[in-house]
Amino acid sequence: MKNKNWIKIIHIAKAKVNMSDLNYREMLNGLGLTSAKDITSKKQFDKIMEAFQKLGFKYERPRGIKNKYESKAYYYWCELYKKGAVKDKSYKAFKAYQIRMEHNEIGKLKEEDQVHFLEAIKKWYLRVKKEEDKGGNS
Repeated sequence: MKNKNWIKIIHIAKAKVNMSDLNYREMLNGLGLTSAKDITSKKQFDKIMEAFQKLGFKYERPRGIKNKYESKAYYYWCELYKKGAVKDKSYKAFKAYQIRMEHNEIGKLKEEDQVHFLEAIKKWYLRVKKEEDKGGNS
């Protein structure tokens, strides 16, 4: 496989459109694949993503994201938005939050500080999710 992120993106798409494992396997079989690990070309990946887009999936990754920590943190930011804990899911608002919390953009921090920022936003998300699961408001 040429891009390790393809599998991650495909599994995120599968979850976002609430596709069952059976339907997922049928879709892959229809494209001549048994697993996402069998993808060998961008063309195959694009066909799978086309199928998910027809089901309503939208792949959003702002161009400014520089590394895996920022990418994961932005994912949690968007999830916090969906739960009502963040009022603006834009990348610009996310960057402003980064700077307010870390006094710099995450991509310019030492790796240990990037991890710290990611863990902080992840814990925030988990608190909101736990409150929601208890039946409370976000």
